[in-house]
Amino acid sequence: MPRSAVMPVWTNDRPRKIRNEGGYVLVLTIAALAILMLAGAFIGQRVSGTLQLAIAEKDRAEELAATQNALNQMVFLLATTQRFALGMGAPGQSVRFDGEWYDAGNGIAVAFVDSRAQLSVATPSRLWLGRLLASYGLSANDQDALLDTLEDYSDTDSLKRLQGAEAADYARVALPAPRNQPLVAEEELLRIYGWRQHAALWANDDDNLLQQLNVSSDTGVNPATASWRVLVAAFSLDPKAAASFVKQRNAADDLTVQNLANSLAPPLTGDNFMSFQRGVVFPGATTLVKLAPIGKSYGWEVSFTLTPESKEGGWQLRNFRSIRLSAAIAADKLRPMPDLKPFSAELQNLTTQMPF
Repeated sequence: MPRSAVMPVWTNDRPRKIRNEGGYVLVLTIAALAILMLAGAFIGQRVSGTLQLAIAEKDRAEELAATQNALNQMVFLLATTQRFALGMGAPGQSVRFDGEWYDAGNGIAVAFVDSRAQLSVATPSRLWLGRLLASYGLSANDQDALLDTLEDYSDTDSLKRLQGAEAADYARVALPAPRNQPLVAEEELLRIYGWRQHAALWANDDDNLLQQLNVSSDTGVNPATASWRVLVAAFSLDPKAAASFVKQRNAADDLTVQNLANSLAPPLTGDNFMSFQRGVVFPGATTLVKLAPIGKSYGWEVSFTLTPESKEGGWQLRNFRSIRLSAAIAADKLRPMPDLKPFSAELQNLTTQMPF
């Protein structure tokens, strides 16, 4: 073979380059797939979260609608059903205004609290309020201090009581000055000098001080509906005796409860006829209505007041607000809601029966 005819020598440079590029493509493909998987998982999670939020909003909307329907039904009953000592209806077919929960249907529970089951800070009795504070363990000195600051807050002058507080005292602790007007809501107590610092008053959601008070103009206490703390305050009962009275009352039929209540609230006489603060075995004009979804530990409440002489209507709803319960409402603990009928009367019969 001639020297000039040299056989070409093939090297493996080209095949090596092809193999290297193939490795890069594989890595890029795997990376792209991983990114797509992560993006898909992220989008799926966002879609799932959005779907869950949408379901929650739907459930919430249905819950609010059921609550509003229940409130409308309760307002109708409160406006049209005859009252008696324990609440509305009649003995044996009644809804009691003692704060116990009833099944209102459609997954909603409802409770009623008589204004005379609480003490009114709009028509306060210093003696009764002092006993109520004592039931939470406050000393006599602390009771006097809180009652002095309450009276200074709600009176119309700037004169300071012995342990009271006026604008200068509020300014020293960076609190808004007292309004020097009657309270418009029970929560306003938390704005009064010295009240918030007593943790025992606010510790239990279902038994705190706000559950024992209202700002209605109703006077007196109804022993057929009052809590044990209010019974202690109004009738000077021992706490154990008051708790036993409430337990006995809850287990008794309506007529027995009336008799128990009458034993604490003697009938009107010349001695107590003009007394604003006394036992009255009949509900007040204002009723606190509480509504909550069954199985939940939150709800709402609103004050219903009968106003038959008002030009604006026969009743008023005010102070609608959300509430927190110490425990979820169990369905098996609810009282059944009786089938109450609106009160009706024949005007002609009533007028012919009148002595005039």
